[in-house]
Amino acid sequence: MAYLRLRYPNSNYKPLHDLLAELPEIIEAHHVTGDDCFIMKVVATSMRHLEQITGKVGGLGSVTTSVAYSSPLALRPLLPPV
Repeated sequence: MAYLRLRYPNSNYKPLHDLLAELPEIIEAHHVTGDDCFIMKVVATSMRHLEQITGKVGGLGSVTTSVAYSSPLALRPLLPPV
């Protein structure tokens, strides 16, 4: 699993949305504030596979990749306040 951070160069998001629709390996995508425009969660079968995915996303803008070593808290249910 890895996280890709994308600096997208313009406000026409259709190419990104089209790419997200064709890459099932990207299981989450979030439009965020800060230096990066989008953060994506990716699952890949190998480093080569991750490199291929990163290459496709990198065609849209500048990409930074962070590989997850482990997940001490993978998912926590959101409970209503007491």
